[in-house]
Amino acid sequence: MGSPFQLEMRSLIENVSHPPLSTSGKLVADEERLVGAVKSNIYRVYMHAIAPGFLLTILIGSFLLREVFAAANDGWLIYSTANKKLPVVSFLGVYAALGLCATLSTYVRTFLTFKGGIHASKVLHEKIIRSVLRSPMKFFESTPTGRVLNRFSKDMEVIDQYIPSVILDCFGCIFSIFSALFVVCAATPLALLILVPVGF
Repeated sequence: MGSPFQLEMRSLIENVSHPPLSTSGKLVADEERLVGAVKSNIYRVYMHAIAPGFLLTILIGSFLLREVFAAANDGWLIYSTANKKLPVVSFLGVYAALGLCATLSTYVRTFLTFKGGIHASKVLHEKIIRSVLRSPMKFFESTPTGRVLNRFSKDMEVIDQYIPSVILDCFGCIFSIFSALFVVCAATPLALLILVPVGF
C-alpha cells in the first residue's frame, strides 16, 4: 500500500503527467489545468520533498536563529547606548560577534533552502519520469509529445529555479514580521492592545 506520503505523491504525479484521456472521440485529449488556490496537499508534498523528516525542523530553526541573532544585535546596540560606562572594546566585540552569527545563520538558511530545492527537484523529476515511462500506450497516443516534454522543461524549470527563491523570501518575511512584533511587544506591552484588533 505504501505510506500516506507515498500515496499522496503518487496521486499528485499521476495528476500532473496523466491528464484524463479523451472520451469524446478526439484523437488528442484536451489539456486540463487546475485553477484557483493551491491545495494544501501540494505544499505538504513539496515541503516533504525539500526537507524530509527532521531536516524540516533544522530548516525552520535556521530561519528562527537568524531573527534571534538580528534582534539580539539590535537589542545590544540599544543597551550599550543607554549604558555609557560600557567599554568600547566590549561593545564592539559583542556587537561584531552577534553580527557574525546573524550573517552565518543567513548563509546557513540560504544554503539549506537551495540544497533542499535541489533534492526536491530530483525527487519530483524521478517520480514524474517513472510515472511517464510506466504509462500505457493509450496515454502517448492521446497526449502530444510537446505536452510531455513541457513537464520536464518549463515545469521543472519553475521547480528548480523559482520555488526555492520564493520559499526563502516567504519564510524570511514571515519570521521577520514575527520578530518585529515580538520586539515591539517586549519593549511596549501596550502595543498588544493595538496589534490584537488589527490581527483580526
